[in-house]
Amino acid sequence: MKKVLVFPCGSEIGLEINRSLADSTHFELYGASSVDDHGLYVYRNYVGGLPNISDDDCIDRINDVIDRYGIDFLFPAHDSAVLSFARNAEKLHAVVVTSPLETCEICRSKLKTYARLSGVVPVPAVYEKGADLTFPLFAKPDVGQGSRGARRRNMTTSLPIPTAWSSANFCREQNSPWTVSPTDTDICCSAKDDAGPGSATASAYTPFPWIIRDSGP
Repeated sequence: MKKVLVFPCGSEIGLEINRSLADSTHFELYGASSVDDHGLYVYRNYVGGLPNISDDDCIDRINDVIDRYGIDFLFPAHDSAVLSFARNAEKLHAVVVTSPLETCEICRSKLKTYARLSGVVPVPAVYEKGADLTFPLFAKPDVGQGSRGARRRNMTTSLPIPTAWSSANFCREQNSPWTVSPTDTDICCSAKDDAGPGSATASAYTPFPWIIRDSGP
């Protein structure tokens, strides 16, 4: 029987893994988390009090749990954990169940995803610093999930950092670059008239223009 550790186990992904493997005769399932949430109640084997995935000692503490319980496989159950575990796969003492590092890095960034898929499928337009914009705009962080940080912007001064438009990297919030999209539901539509079959201009889908996002340093 193989031992599987899920972190953070209380996320929706973590709960889905529990529903899939908890009653399997081939796996012994362990859940771990930095916050005591619903994972505490559904995992028979639960380890709490671990650092946040962004903390410097998180990997070391995860390894402590792996060594203590003889874990064979490690399942990341949050977008940030997926990328962190992929980057630290050689340091971790169990096999990380995830995609290759390059795939994880692309999927965690809207800008990198747009760049990789450009010319393959319609993707949102990206406006660089100094672009002539028409407000209102809809903006969201390049790295993020669950619509956190997504907002309608009515003018330049409504952005998180009023001077961001003239800075080297504009439109930043919490150190995350921004990317461009018309609306959440239309994020795969293209603002270009020649984007190909099934595409249309942004005005055909939303009353707001496409948004500005920083393309990074």
